[in-house]
Amino acid sequence: MDEKKINNNKTEEKKKKKEKIPVLRTFKTDASDFIRKENISMADVAVAQVNKKIPSGLEKEEHHKRVLLKKIAIFFAILVVFSGVIITIFYFIRDKEPKTPTIVNFPKSIILTEKEKGIDINNLKNEIRGILDYEELLAGETLSVPIVRDVNGIRETVSIKTFFDVLEIKTPIGLFDVLDDKFMYAVFNGFQSNPALILKLSSNPKSYENAFAAMLRWEKTIGKEFEKYFGFEGEDYDKNIFYDIEISNNDVRVLSSMNDNSVIMYSFINREYLVITTNENTLKEMLRRLSSVQYLND
Repeated sequence: MDEKKINNNKTEEKKKKKEKIPVLRTFKTDASDFIRKENISMADVAVAQVNKKIPSGLEKEEHHKRVLLKKIAIFFAILVVFSGVIITIFYFIRDKEPKTPTIVNFPKSIILTEKEKGIDINNLKNEIRGILDYEELLAGETLSVPIVRDVNGIRETVSIKTFFDVLEIKTPIGLFDVLDDKFMYAVFNGFQSNPALILKLSSNPKSYENAFAAMLRWEKTIGKEFEKYFGFEGEDYDKNIFYDIEISNNDVRVLSSMNDNSVIMYSFINREYLVITTNENTLKEMLRRLSSVQYLND
């Protein structure tokens, strides 16, 4: 009897010990207990999970804003990168392209002037008459007009023979034999712009005598040759009658119109230069500059 009682007590103690050992909790057991206690179905749990994943209207708006900002940031980042690539390519191509020829062989003008504007030999016929209307030339100023061309990518001035050939100006025989290649085309604004052509004589001892003789022969046609370039085309003048005057102690040969307005005149300066122009004021200015250490640049 006592032994049976002891066995019963042992059995009861084992049961109590079993009840004291906690059951291992898992998400599945917790969910099962929650469903049992709250008396809900698995379908209700699924619906709740779906609703939890769907954002509210405000959250949707915030989400869309964040997505939009990200897209804008990505767009600008791509734009910056693309612009950088384009700029790099542009500069690379530009460096590879042939550069516009620079005036590296550009002789100094015979006299110093306040302004300078070159004309390409290919545009000479069209531009030489228009240069007389150069708006930036102020009263009392002189404009140097170098006539240039491209030679193997280099800009250089042309010779006096090329200048006359392009303009189709016929010169007397022997004139080029006594002229240096260097010359200067200029415009002087003496309240009205007038052209001046300065030719340099060669170093030959007889250059002056031969040049003077050639100019006397040229008097028969020089008016016709220069009229459309020197701006007196249409003037009524006797093409063969020149007369002598003196300007600033220099002998000058003058061709006048029927109204006694000078059309064209020329003078030799110090037996080194020949100046051809259209009026007395312009000739005086060229004489002054050619005789001055301050302006003579040859």
